[in-house]
Amino acid sequence: MYDGQTLDADPETITVQLTGDEQEIDDAIDGFHSSVSSKSRG
Repeated sequence: MYDGQTLDADPETITVQLTGDEQEIDDAIDGFHSSVSSKSRG
């Protein structure tokens, strides 16, 4: 499992520090992208 910490956030961006193995981090990033894409479609 990966671990994450929000470092900074504003209405347009978020900066997150993720730790874990490479595959876990890649999966987390894919999940964030999917979440953002689905919200931008309305």
